[in-house]
Amino acid sequence: MTFFLNVKQHIALNIKIYAIIFIAFTVGALVAAFSVFNLSESQTKELMLYLGDYFDNINKSGADKTLILKISVLDNLKTYFLAVMFALMVIGAPFIVLICAVGGYTAFFTLILLFKCYGIKAILFVLTGLLPHWIILLPLYGFFMADCLKFSLAVLNGAKNKRQIKSVGAFLLTAFIVFLCSACASLLCAYVEPWLVSFVAKFYIA
Repeated sequence: MTFFLNVKQHIALNIKIYAIIFIAFTVGALVAAFSVFNLSESQTKELMLYLGDYFDNINKSGADKTLILKISVLDNLKTYFLAVMFALMVIGAPFIVLICAVGGYTAFFTLILLFKCYGIKAILFVLTGLLPHWIILLPLYGFFMADCLKFSLAVLNGAKNKRQIKSVGAFLLTAFIVFLCSACASLLCAYVEPWLVSFVAKFYIA
């Protein structure tokens, strides 16, 4: 209970920062929706063939867990590295907001595409192949991007007003801890979700 109260208090104290992060993520999601619904028929069929091959492979031989883990960890590392780099820059705040928008686009492009291709059946894949790691990754992503944006704005204000800002070491330690926590999401993505998807893959194979 104390943990949730602390989280609630943290969000309340930084509500404007979280609002910016949420708006940027939502803008990315809206652009993703526009992109998916404006795909040509041939592009949609091509993506459906790709998805069909994925489900067929999962159904027959499973997934390459090591490769999935590697890709997931590297994707997270690139995102966190860019966010930290921009947070340490005086003019980095707009780029952090852009990263959030790209994150919203990437997440919702896949989600909306699934529903466009498979209709209500897509919810089975969302529950088995996306939701487990999203439960961990999205809150971490929101917290970390908010922390990066807050730090970047502090750097900007410190540069203007010559004031002491939060320790760079403390900020980098927070980034490292968040990245380690994101590894839990990567493990789910590599070792749990393919197993769960194998139970529902047959519903997506023509």
